[in-house]
Amino acid sequence: MHQRYVIRYASRQIKVHENKYTTNDLEFVAVVFMLRIWRHYRNWVR
Repeated sequence: MHQRYVIRYASRQIKVHENKYTTNDLEFVAVVFMLRIWRHYRNWVR
């Protein structure tokens, strides 16, 4: 069985203009944030 390890944690605060976003929009913002921050991990696993 494969063991899984945490590679990195990341978080950020909601910006002032994002305060009125819907839940779906905030989830999309989180996905974009993740893709920008972790792009080198994503490119490393090919």
